[in-house]
Amino acid sequence: MSEPDAMFWAVATAGPAIVALSLYFFWFARLARRLRLAHPAVWEGLGRPTLAALVTLRTGWSLIAWVARQGYVRVGSSETAALGLTCRRVYFAMIGVVIWVLAVTVSGPVSMQ
Repeated sequence: MSEPDAMFWAVATAGPAIVALSLYFFWFARLARRLRLAHPAVWEGLGRPTLAALVTLRTGWSLIAWVARQGYVRVGSSETAALGLTCRRVYFAMIGVVIWVLAVTVSGPVSMQ
């Protein structure tokens, strides 16, 4: 594989992954802050998610699972519901990026030596 080809595939896999992670931290941190301020009981029930806690498996996963189950619809706030819906879209975008990276990794260019 030539140098330009390798660079292209590196950017084609790393670029979307970096964007997806950035979106995850930005939007899920906003949702966690919103829950802390406007819905403290829900925030407590999710393990007190914060930006730093989104990296941990337990707390980060509980918030992702809550968004995936559409828990934001049941809180009764249109602002929280809108933020939750945005996080749900980011969640599905992250799944798409994971599938893309796996597909490129598994079936990407093969060195012909």
